[in-house]
Amino acid sequence: MEISKDPNGVPCKLIPDEINRVVKEVDGVQECESIIVDDKKYLTRAVTFITLENEENIRDIKSTIIKHCEESLPIYMVPVDIIVVKNIPKLTSGKNNIVLLEDNYKNNKVKKRVR
Repeated sequence: MEISKDPNGVPCKLIPDEINRVVKEVDGVQECESIIVDDKKYLTRAVTFITLENEENIRDIKSTIIKHCEESLPIYMVPVDIIVVKNIPKLTSGKNNIVLLEDNYKNNKVKKRVR
């Protein structure tokens, strides 16, 4: 868990598993993984990678995910970015490779779109 601050400056915890649970509730999301990154203002924020069951409505599903997160999570836990990928990289154990996702995000190897 990462410590961030809410809009009032109060320390709070970002919980990727809770963000993932909420994102997976949205129809059309096949798989997701949230990572915690430091933004340019030195704030800790969530970024969520998703795979889709059907890639026809990418723009619509991103806005649906953000809206659902805003309704279901504290504002500081709403992802600042939703990134659609073809697949989420896995470790040999079958778990999601969070380190690779973080590295790709930080090194601009994925398209970023801060809302």
